[in-house]
Amino acid sequence: MGGQLRSSQARDHYIVTSLMEEAITSSQLEGASTTRKVAKEMLRTKRKPRAKHERALFYWSALRSKYWLLEFVTISSVIKKAPAKYGRAFLHAETDDNDATYFIIHQLDVITRAIENLKHYIQRSVEDQRAFEGALRTCSQYNRRQTALLRHALRRPGSDYTIAEHQSYHAVSYQTARTDLLGLESAGLSRSWKRSKALHFGPVPRFESVLREATETE
Repeated sequence: MGGQLRSSQARDHYIVTSLMEEAITSSQLEGASTTRKVAKEMLRTKRKPRAKHERALFYWSALRSKYWLLEFVTISSVIKKAPAKYGRAFLHAETDDNDATYFIIHQLDVITRAIENLKHYIQRSVEDQRAFEGALRTCSQYNRRQTALLRHALRRPGSDYTIAEHQSYHAVSYQTARTDLLGLESAGLSRSWKRSKALHFGPVPRFESVLREATETE
């Protein structure tokens, strides 16, 4: 699971999605700010968490201990499904001489459920990516060399390509390689720029979304 999470595309997409969800559901629960943001700020400034940031304590502690998986986990959505349990954990703690054991047990259960949600998300993403790449291979809009380049760009969004590299990799003429890359640029899937007198091509912003839209309109 670590390798799948550490691919830049999956990581960035999930972090943005989970941050938005965390902010919204956390606010709905109790008007709080994004817990991950609070935790990272605490870590950056080396401040100790205050009482009103109990949930952020887990993020703060986990991030400080380098539990990197917690960067991808959103707990507010899990809590929102059973807010009464969340409230009871605090009530038991407050009525038992501020014993935090109740809260810790509850939060560990929440984190376990959140990690399971993350696993399901990753599995769905992998299956969807495989299905999309399969559809891309049979798409008549692009030749096999262009398809190979598009699939590579999907897996490595930060890559860039030159005509000479494309020519060498596919053992074709310079003109054929040039036509391939210019064709992808004309289709709105890549952009070009000059570096050291060589023309480079790279994926456009929101590349996967743009490619999916282009493929669906075939």
